[in-house]
Amino acid sequence: MISANYFDGSSGKLHQVDLSVNGDAITLFGTDITKRFLATATQIQEPFERAPCVLSFADGSHCEVNGVSEKAALLTALGYQKSFVIRWQDKWLGALAAIVIMLFALFSAYWWGIPWTADRVAPLIPLAAEKKLGDETLAGLDLGLFQPSGLSDEWIRQAQDVFSRIKPATTRMPLQLVFRQAKNVGPNAFALPNGTIVVTDAMLHHIAGPGGDMSGFRADELAGVLAHEIGHVEYRHSTKNLIRSSLLAVISGTLFGDFSAVAAGAPLMVLQGQYSREMETQADDYAATLLKQRGISPSHMADLFESLENSNKRNPANTMPSWMRYATDYVASHPPTKDRIASLRRAAQR
Repeated sequence: MISANYFDGSSGKLHQVDLSVNGDAITLFGTDITKRFLATATQIQEPFERAPCVLSFADGSHCEVNGVSEKAALLTALGYQKSFVIRWQDKWLGALAAIVIMLFALFSAYWWGIPWTADRVAPLIPLAAEKKLGDETLAGLDLGLFQPSGLSDEWIRQAQDVFSRIKPATTRMPLQLVFRQAKNVGPNAFALPNGTIVVTDAMLHHIAGPGGDMSGFRADELAGVLAHEIGHVEYRHSTKNLIRSSLLAVISGTLFGDFSAVAAGAPLMVLQGQYSREMETQADDYAATLLKQRGISPSHMADLFESLENSNKRNPANTMPSWMRYATDYVASHPPTKDRIASLRRAAQR
């Protein structure tokens, strides 16, 4: 007889029983219970040295055997043999190899698998779903970090004129330009899945400068920002980024049992998410082509990137590590590297 603890699966009551194995039958005897199960229908959970040996029965109940000698006797009576995977894990070299394989699989999924999946899922999403997603994202941002714009009617009119001049006659979905004040988000612009382009008040203040001038080359700088964001809309970059973030959150929740990242919602993903280098290059190329079609040199866009980068370096908040803060300006969420600036200047010369 083997001493064991039995749980019926419907209550938390513990039944102390004696367990015996006779052929294909597992029998439990206790003061208040007698049970009989088929060994072939019983699942033996992976045994660990310092953990109980658990038998899961077909009716949802289970039995735990704790003693070292009792566990050995039970496994022998049931003719238990470790699987190849368990035998592999018992060897430190095999365990190390399993960790390396797992890390490589996770890295591959993050670096290639998730982007590949997002690129193929995004075109399958109906425009109506993207519109609803964008509307809800903007509503979420308005409830959190965004406040109504404090720009003058004249500045908004001038910015809308630039937008009307730069946007293509035909787009994947209708485009609209809106303005928001965000004290914790500096000079920035966001492209939402529904075709809405959000520009912060701080961005227009940065472009206009101390004199408050929105004409001439400053209007061309704004045109560059808007053209870049239109490129993100046309290539569905925001939608793909949300898909990537959601897939990553689901994988994380599956592995670690925490789905809080999924529950955080799209607004935070849009605000903190950064586009990949490939996405940024696509949007830059799109913007350069669109600007030149409108008779605007892409060099103005490069000039704005440089001024934003210089302003970002002077910002005391950016002395913190990037993972400790929100993307506080256009440089943080749309990183204009020297290569991108040089590419825009080459596009201007062609």
